[in-house]
Amino acid sequence: MSLSFDFHKKATCSAYLFRDDTDVKYSFDAFNDVVFRLAKKEDFNNISRMSGDFFYDLERSIWKEGVIVFYLNDELIGAGSCQRIRDNMNYYDIGMVVAEKYRNRGIGTFIIIKLKEYCYNNNRIPVCGCWYFNYASKKTLEKAGFITKHRIIRFDF
Repeated sequence: MSLSFDFHKKATCSAYLFRDDTDVKYSFDAFNDVVFRLAKKEDFNNISRMSGDFFYDLERSIWKEGVIVFYLNDELIGAGSCQRIRDNMNYYDIGMVVAEKYRNRGIGTFIIIKLKEYCYNNNRIPVCGCWYFNYASKKTLEKAGFITKHRIIRFDF
């Protein structure tokens, strides 16, 4: 790291890495009827249309029980990802995507909190990250009780 700082031409932050710091209780009365469950192969098309390229390999993630769906009145409003980081570690990377028409209503925070609960109920440790320029995701993760002390820095020489 010292050599990188000594000889770089340009250094930029590319992402934030988060760890859970707070047990957040989040009231979400407006969506008491939200149903969340593990995704099934029948959810593939709905998730794919709603999420775009959010999931790296959606079919495999569903098969490995790494996708959780959130429905309101049979409409997919969001999906969460819960993927093991490494086979020999109990850390799981969580993330979410919200259907466009439901954004900016607190649903992202709700999904992240539900993913945290899911992890802890299954003896998993949730962690997450986002691109440095994605202020909405950073704010959502912080509202859900995550903090960042680590950044991914890119050095150009």
